[in-house]
Amino acid sequence: MNEVLDPLMRIPGVRCVVLSTPDGVPIASAGNVALEGAPEAELESGRSADALCGLVAGWLASLGPSLGLVAWDLPGRIVLRSSRGAFVVRRGPNAFLIAQLEPGAQPEDLRLPMEGALSRLQRVARRPRMVAPPPALPSRNLPTDPASENADNDVLPFANDFSG
Repeated sequence: MNEVLDPLMRIPGVRCVVLSTPDGVPIASAGNVALEGAPEAELESGRSADALCGLVAGWLASLGPSLGLVAWDLPGRIVLRSSRGAFVVRRGPNAFLIAQLEPGAQPEDLRLPMEGALSRLQRVARRPRMVAPPPALPSRNLPTDPASENADNDVLPFANDFSG
């Protein structure tokens, strides 16, 4: 996931980027995910990413009913501005991409990079797995196995001993 999140972290003013499921479970994060005012124990245990994803999931759940009469669906890009920074949320098919910005950073600067990050994320999700799982059973062609000489011929090892 670093190949998706790291390019967003290079944009000036981005404090952190988190990839989350729609129900608020963090998948991956990059940068300083610390929420201001959070205790040190939460910062060290990684619960601040959980809090950020939960905040966004709750926020979007409350937006749904209020926008239900105006729009067919939730918007794909949502910005929450405050005096301490901004949150930019880009909805994907099965995940939310959340960026927390420093005060003074412009959310419009992330419009195109977040679109590209979601496209890369979808390509990564569709990429075939290159690592094959280990075999369930040991190989039958072991050098110490007496049947290994005849394994390619599907002949039992004692079948050649009969002469008649």
